[in-house]
Amino acid sequence: MSPPAIVPTGEFKHVFANESPLVIDVRPVREFEAFHLEGIVNIPLSELSSPPLKAMLEAAKHEGKAVYILCHSGKRAAAAAKKMASDDGGTYFVVRGGTVACDDFGMKIIRGNNDIPTVRRAWLLSGLLIVLGVVLGFTVHESFYLVAGVIGAGLIVRGMSGTGPND
Repeated sequence: MSPPAIVPTGEFKHVFANESPLVIDVRPVREFEAFHLEGIVNIPLSELSSPPLKAMLEAAKHEGKAVYILCHSGKRAAAAAKKMASDDGGTYFVVRGGTVACDDFGMKIIRGNNDIPTVRRAWLLSGLLIVLGVVLGFTVHESFYLVAGVIGAGLIVRGMSGTGPND
């Protein structure tokens, strides 16, 4: 079995606009609802063997439509495409960079609620506590709190932007 075909986002944007492919986002429902490409289908990784997906794939095959898989950045999509290809021998295309790259390329993104994920809340709270410690530390002994202030500021920036190795 060959590895899934990785498609550059610019090429995908053209295909998506002109050919009406079947596009499946394999992220969990909550993640999908918060940020997804307009007009695509959400089938979480845990449901890749579901009858509704099999029916969609059969219909796409019958209609001669290409099937593109995406997720947040592309890693889960590659795993999904590999599993799907091993299950049915089909050809699946993975969008390089996932939904993030689609957004960078100006594709229409639907943004759900602005609820801050728990991990980002923890970063924000940690950062705020460290900064507060610095402010209080200046009244006690300045030299111990300078490093904490830099770390706290970094955590706040990470929490506000949502960037990092787990995002």
